[in-house]
Amino acid sequence: MKKRIIIGLAAAALIVLIGIGAVNAKKAGETSGIPKNAFPVNIEEAKTDTITSKITVKGFVAMKESEHAFAAQDGTAARLFVKEGDEVKAGDVLLAYDEKPLEDLNARLSDLELSLSGARLALREAGEPASETDLLAAENAVKAANKDIEDLSAKLSLSDKDISSLEEDLADASKKYADMRELFDGGVISKNELDGYKDAESSAKSRLETARTSKESLLLNMETAKDALSLAERRYGELKSGGGPLKETQRERAEISVKQAENQIAELNRQIADFKREETAPANGVILTLNAREGAFLTRGSEIAEIADTTGNNLKIEARIPEGDANGLEAGATADIYSGVLGKERIKGKITRIMPTAAETRTAAGNTETTVTAEIALESSASALRSGNTVDIDIVTKVYENVVVVPIMATFSDSGGKDCVNIMNDDYTVSKKEVELLGYNGLYIGVNGIEPGQKVITTISPRITDGSYVRPVIAQKTE
Repeated sequence: MKKRIIIGLAAAALIVLIGIGAVNAKKAGETSGIPKNAFPVNIEEAKTDTITSKITVKGFVAMKESEHAFAAQDGTAARLFVKEGDEVKAGDVLLAYDEKPLEDLNARLSDLELSLSGARLALREAGEPASETDLLAAENAVKAANKDIEDLSAKLSLSDKDISSLEEDLADASKKYADMRELFDGGVISKNELDGYKDAESSAKSRLETARTSKESLLLNMETAKDALSLAERRYGELKSGGGPLKETQRERAEISVKQAENQIAELNRQIADFKREETAPANGVILTLNAREGAFLTRGSEIAEIADTTGNNLKIEARIPEGDANGLEAGATADIYSGVLGKERIKGKITRIMPTAAETRTAAGNTETTVTAEIALESSASALRSGNTVDIDIVTKVYENVVVVPIMATFSDSGGKDCVNIMNDDYTVSKKEVELLGYNGLYIGVNGIEPGQKVITTISPRITDGSYVRPVIAQKTE
């Protein structure tokens, strides 16, 4: 019995304490102005600040300019002295030509010098009495002159066809280069691709000039051959009719032989003087591409190597920007370049050119994405950078000065897809405010639609609705 009474008294005391606590809590709530059912939230005051909006993209180091070494003549590369990746100085030997053609030229020169000696001897002996041998020699001279003219006529016919074909090739190469120049000016193709078409045009011009020079030589030989035939026919006719050899005719024939030999010797001496034993580097730099191979035949005007300075002021950055981030990006935007090879150093740069077309590229994960290439000029050189290095790039897309900023986590999209933030009013009610999102930087974003000092709610919960009550969570200080 006593046990039941004690239990009942304890229960009564507990009820009284609960009632007193409830009354005190109600009074405290009424004093603070925060309703009992207010939902606890984190808040932060909107403030005015500057937001620098950036994107981070990948890029690689490339050269702004490069030099090209071209073959000065037709010939076989007998020996190479360099390979791709080698560093060279202007004048360093790249390759040596096979000198067999030069040996052949010298052999022909020796033969012609003997012929010239014989022609000069014949000139001195002009006027001596003729013999049966003279008659046979005169007849053979006519036949030989006719054969020379026949051969030269065939060669001239082939030369005309070659020139016509080469003129068409040059016209086609010139048109292609002009078309590619427009594409390069529009940023569609690279300078290396444009240089390829320029090289093709130069090669076509060189081949056409060589063919025309060859034809001029043939025409000169034809005139000489016709003169020789005329003299041979006159001499043969005189001998056949029983008349003796005419001193004047012999002299004219000998003079023609001398002149012909002298012209051929002069041409051979020119070819020997023009023969290049080797090709050299046109500038200092690193060999990027080497097109020549030992034992391979090179045509005049063909590219042997591409050489470029891979450091210092000849470097640029080519950034691969996702298509969506490239919208609105303009030349002049600033960029920070950093990479493992630079350590803690960051290099400043500016976008100088944005390609007008996008292209599909493969990411490190093996996926494809559509990107736009932007060229970035470095404002200072970095000795650690080399062509081909991969770099990270922070590009400033826009700077918003004196804008209202809030934590990014305070923004959300409502059911209608509109960007909003929740504001805690002075009476602890919630107001949903539609805002315009501007650029972001780190954890904060610029907005239009609210005022500095307003308390934005950073807590996300379905219980936070327009007109509902909330109470700010106050972090307790630790001792």
